[in-house]
Formats: sequence, structure tokens, C-alpha cells
Amino acid sequence: MGQVFQGHPMIESSAGQQIARSRCSASRQLLVISLMLAGLAAGARGLLCAQSASTSAGISKGAAQSCEAKIKRMESFSTTAPAGKKQTVQLSDTELNSYLALVLSPNYHPSLKSIRLRFEASKLQGIATVDFDRLEFTSTQILSGLLRRMMTGIHTLTVAGELVTGSGRASFKLDEARFDSLTLPNMLVAEILSAVGRKQNPPIDPMQPSELPYDIDRVDTRPGYIVIYQQRAE
Repeated sequence: MGQVFQGHPMIESSAGQQIARSRCSASRQLLVISLMLAGLAAGARGLLCAQSASTSAGISKGAAQSCEAKIKRMESFSTTAPAGKKQTVQLSDTELNSYLALVLSPNYHPSLKSIRLRFEASKLQGIATVDFDRLEFTSTQILSGLLRRMMTGIHTLTVAGELVTGSGRASFKLDEARFDSLTLPNMLVAEILSAVGRKQNPPIDPMQPSELPYDIDRVDTRPGYIVIYQQRAE
């Protein structure tokens, strides 16, 4: 491939940009799925607040680099491994949070200010700061005047739920959600999650089943980390 493009800088540059975009899109899709399904959340109380201290795990360049290396390993597996081959990759919430903060955050839509994740046994939790003015959120739900006025400016969401994966697809089952310190109906929070997800690049609706990249078959959540199972098609 390098010989084909040699001597044609514009073509070589275009091809390189395409590969970079493809790689960034796939890795971002994987992590956006993780972060969105972990919950676009922040500053919660009650059950979620009791767990919030763990979301302050340190962000580090080393953890981000470790996450990036594992993503490249998954990418390589999906393109070079023989049919039927299997591979598992473990990613900690510290690695994912560091990668999100140091590598992917510049690519967030302006409506999404920050995200932190927490993994538990069969559960996902997360915190996020959302700028509703940038989100331009409109709801199909009947909102009171107070709630309508609340959906402006920068706020925090807290959600917890279950990552449902299998056969190369993933979706998020919402269990509990808060808007700042208030409990909101799950249907309304699901709309907000979907709205934020659609603004990302690539867009994704975490409330609907989405295809996982890199021949990922399923993802298991464990305390402090996730296990990603890849399998090449026969």
C-alpha cells in the first residue's frame, strides 16, 4: 500500500487521514459506548453519592497510554487474527478515564464538558457535566415550567445501570438517575442521554442496541474494570 501511494503526497496524506479518522472513530465509538453506557452523570447523592469517591481516581498519561496500547491491540486482532480466534482484554476505569480525559475529550461535542466512569459487578456508574445550552435539548415529555427552566446552562447528571452486551451489540439499561440533586423520571433522563450521544462523533444512542467495533462479542463489567471479549468470525 505504501508503494502505491509513494510519490503522491496528496493521496498519501488523504489515505493517512482516512486511516487516522477510521482508527479514531472506532476507538472513540468503543469508549463513547463505555462512557455513555456507564452513564452521563455527575454530583449525585443517595446510592450513587455513596459510590462517588471512587470516581475521583487519578488521571495519568501513563494510564492513557496503556489504554491506547490496548485499543491498538484490539484493532490489530480484528484485522490480523485468523477466523475463530478469541482474545480478551481488560481495561480499568482509571485507564478509560485517563484516555477519555487526555485523548478523546477534545473531540467531545461542546455540550459534553466532562465524563468519569465507575465499573462494578454487572453495573455501570458515571458522572458527567452537560451544557444544555449547547445541547439544545428538547423533550417529548410534558415538562413543568420549573423543569423547563432547569434545562438550561451547565448541570450534572448521575445515572447507574447495566451494560447489556452480546453477539457484538451493546445497550444500556437505566436503573437510577439524578439531575444535580434531583431525581428525574427515567424516561426523561433516557432522552437526555440519547440527545448527548447523538451529538458525539460518531453519534450513538446509548439507549438503543449499538454494534461494537473490533469484533467485540461482549463486555463484562467487574469492580474497577471491564473485560472485553473479542472473537473473529468463522
